Amino acid sequence: MRNTDTLEDFKRLENVDTTFSGSLKRLNIEKYEEFIAVLYEQLSESIDEIVKDRASFFKFEDEELITCMIRRSLNDKGWDATHDTLSGGHVDLTVSTQSFEWKAEAKIFRSSKYLFDAIEQIEVYTTHKDKNAGMLIYNFKSNVINMLSEFVLYAKTENKYDLQFSPIADNLTFNSNHTHNSGAKLIIDYFTVNLYHFQRTSKK
Repeated sequence: MRNTDTLEDFKRLENVDTTFSGSLKRLNIEKYEEFIAVLYEQLSESIDEIVKDRASFFKFEDEELITCMIRRSLNDKGWDATHDTLSGGHVDLTVSTQSFEWKAEAKIFRSSKYLFDAIEQIEVYTTHKDKNAGMLIYNFKSNVINMLSEFVLYAKTENKYDLQFSPIADNLTFNSNHTHNSGAKLIIDYFTVNLYHFQRTSKK
């Protein structure tokens, strides 16, 4: 089987079994852009799996537990995913291939400042080689759209990095870009794991 040349070639695999298709995509990665596209597709699948079971996670609000669940899910899909590694700083989630690496910070939403502080952590452990980094936002609050909007507004007002944000998508993903302390451009991609679970009070 020849290697795929472009991201568009991955579309030819759409009619193949999902697990097998995902493995083929991962094994045929040659370019960084392909690495990011396939990783983000399968990371989103892992997040969807956890969100479907949000009633269980709602009881714990355990940041490390959720991150480990995502790591295990990515490992099951064939990725080399590690938790709690050191790479110029503490990295919550690292996903690697022989050629590429992606790092992410994981935070339960406690406040806009708490999430903004995670951007500073990303600044510490990324370098000029990192074109993309990630932030996994674990939400247990009822109004997730307001929460994310408040964070974006806070980050813009803080203006420490001159962050430029994309709109928040329906799947609660968005990104920001800024000039990293190395002088290179860095895109931070935000993935919201929405674990809010409405618990109805029973009436007698």
